[in-house]
Amino acid sequence: MNELIEQAKNWTNKCRLTTDTFLDLPEDVQLTNGWGKRELAIHLEGWDVEMIKISEYLKEGKSFLWSEFFPEDLDVNEANQEFLDRNKDLSAIEAISKFKKTRKKLLNVYEDLIENYFRDDKTLVDYYSLWSHDVQHLKQAGVDTTEIEN
Repeated sequence: MNELIEQAKNWTNKCRLTTDTFLDLPEDVQLTNGWGKRELAIHLEGWDVEMIKISEYLKEGKSFLWSEFFPEDLDVNEANQEFLDRNKDLSAIEAISKFKKTRKKLLNVYEDLIENYFRDDKTLVDYYSLWSHDVQHLKQAGVDTTEIEN
């Protein structure tokens, strides 16, 4: 189990790095999909909220299976648009602030799960892989993420 806990801690640290890297992006950054920093903040925050909800099941001793929480027929584009629509009135500063608060909560959830609920279950480590989603978008913003990924 020590290896699994170490990987969860490592991936939590990678999530901190991707968070800081996102926050350091210039205000006028433009992703390849046309999103700016505001839209990316809303997108990341929306998925963070979903992961925080899932943590309640993990605390009950359930395994983390991507397909159980995010079925194959989930329309990711529709979910992303819902996040944007739900936050359409937020300014860039408000969206980034909301992301910062939610991400801090998610990082606290990660730590709580490691300290108090971790089990010898490989699927739990998968729960900590959200940093790789961040990396995908940081690359779209033109960021060299080599150091984060290694």
